[in-house]
Amino acid sequence: IITAIFVDTTTSGLKHNDIMRKYEQQYEREFVKSKLRRMVQRVQEIRMDRALDPKVIEESEDLRSYQLGEEEFVNVLMDTEIQTLMVDLDVSIFNPAGMFDTFDVDSNGHVSMLEFVQVFMKLRGDPQKTDIIGCVVSIRNLQDRVDQLALEVKRLNPQRITRRTATFAGSRSSTR
Repeated sequence: IITAIFVDTTTSGLKHNDIMRKYEQQYEREFVKSKLRRMVQRVQEIRMDRALDPKVIEESEDLRSYQLGEEEFVNVLMDTEIQTLMVDLDVSIFNPAGMFDTFDVDSNGHVSMLEFVQVFMKLRGDPQKTDIIGCVVSIRNLQDRVDQLALEVKRLNPQRITRRTATFAGSRSSTR
């Protein structure tokens, strides 16, 4: 009987914890959504404050076409309400001017609101071991591709590369 009571209590406790965990996850999702929604609204407010004709911005832009240049991006990140929202989302940015390249995912010189939100989601919380390992793996992959490219170039044109290497080596030894 005691064992049955213990098992029943343990089982009901686990069910309760599971339910509480689901509620926490749901709350977290809603919390993040509301903060991101407010952040997007605030960016639009900041942009309209600086725009010559706010009606043009309101009528023509959605999240995909809404673009921030580098100066405008830095101004957005320096805004006190945006900084408060970043703290709420567990994102810490110490140098906003240096973050533009991180947010400009497609390297087109602008940050769309879609990129803005996606990068904020990735920056949330502390760096994890998997983040670091992912970077190392990506760099190794890139290094392998560069090595393969160099071998292919050398295979396609070995005499020209050999002449340039010899010329380069000769110029280095004559300068010593």
